[in-house]
Amino acid sequence: MPGSLRREGRPVSDASHAVLAMASDALRAMRKDGFLLYRRFRDVSIARKLYFTVGTMALLIGVELFVLLFCLNTLSSLRAYVGGEGLWSKAQKDAVFHLYKYGVSHTDKDYELFERFMRIPAGDAKTRQELLAGDGNMHVARQGFLEGRNHPDDIDGMIHLFIHFGNVSYIRKAISVWGDAQAMVMQLPPIAERLRAEINSPNPSQERVNELLASLYTINEKLTAFEDEFSFTLGEGSRWLERVVLRLLFATAITVETTGLLLVISVTRGIQKGLTEIIRAANSFSAGELSARTKVLSHDEIGVVANSFNEMADILQIRVSELAQLNQHLGHEVGERERAEAVLRQMNQTLEVRVDERTATLTNLVEALRKEATRHLRQPRDDKPPHGPGTHGRVGALHRSRADLDRSRGSLDPSSARVLAPSNAGPAADRHESAGSGNGGIVQKHRGTGDPDRDEAGLRTAPDPVRSEPA
Repeated sequence: MPGSLRREGRPVSDASHAVLAMASDALRAMRKDGFLLYRRFRDVSIARKLYFTVGTMALLIGVELFVLLFCLNTLSSLRAYVGGEGLWSKAQKDAVFHLYKYGVSHTDKDYELFERFMRIPAGDAKTRQELLAGDGNMHVARQGFLEGRNHPDDIDGMIHLFIHFGNVSYIRKAISVWGDAQAMVMQLPPIAERLRAEINSPNPSQERVNELLASLYTINEKLTAFEDEFSFTLGEGSRWLERVVLRLLFATAITVETTGLLLVISVTRGIQKGLTEIIRAANSFSAGELSARTKVLSHDEIGVVANSFNEMADILQIRVSELAQLNQHLGHEVGERERAEAVLRQMNQTLEVRVDERTATLTNLVEALRKEATRHLRQPRDDKPPHGPGTHGRVGALHRSRADLDRSRGSLDPSSARVLAPSNAGPAADRHESAGSGNGGIVQKHRGTGDPDRDEAGLRTAPDPVRSEPA
């Protein structure tokens, strides 16, 4: 027996596993479809998202209003049936009362009142018969409710409730009680006819009249029970319908609010996340992190802005890199030029020192030569030779100084020579010009003599050994 139980339990276990597998597959498919739907909704433009949200909210509010209207109409129809039951019961009681009174007083007015009050149950019976037929005449059904003294505005709702809610237990039970009471109340007209025939007969029997009146009492008691049961059934149905209506309205309101909140949260969260990501990337980029890029979370307007920001950041990063390379190259060139200028300034200072030294030497020599030349020129030419024993030595020293100065200038490169040209030429030229201006008459005099042994200053130079040899 235990083995058979285990063998019988295996198919149940396999079936449960199969059901669980199918349920899990269905859940995965729903998640996948929901995720794809969310991605599609995320890529929709912001304007369409807002239109969709507003349209969905309007549709849900319309559905809620429709449900509310439906519930109100249903409750109103149920209330109309309760009111119709009151009219039916009151008319039945009045009909029994006047029929009983007719059996006692034998007045035709009471019988006419009985027939008048019996029109109300008869009209409701006509409506019930047409509605139970399925394809009955709705005009006849409305006419029956009108004969039952129901309000014209409530008739359509009462017919709608009978047709569409006839299978509900409470409504079905009420309709059944209504049918039993209708069959019972339709026994009153035959009794009334027999009672009238007995009263109008030549020899009326009071015993027969009393029997008919006693049957009226019995029917009235049974109708009271049916009327109470009908009222209780409608009361239970009304309370049930109220609970259903409240639950339906509550579910509809929760659905509307939840859907609206989810849509609003989804739209605002998507916009907020996109803008937050763009702001974060912009702050990082402005702080100097040129590699900062924003994540493209959607393909709506926020996504377009994010793509534009990334393209702009790429272009700016390339331009900044190019400017950095150019700045580095310019800095290298500026450094080389500064080093070259430092070298040139040092050479210029050195040359200025050497030029000042040579200039001072030349100035002293020129002054000494000027004094000696002046002294010799004042003496007669026949008494003493024109030159002293140290004249040729001073003139040779002068020529050597000028040669050294020319070699110093020639050893510089063209740019350095241009830089130093004013410093080398200016003082020497000024000094030679001043020296020439002091001995202007002597220089002009010796220039006019045409003596090849004299220089531009009018001084005699050392004799050339080649020229001094005899021919």
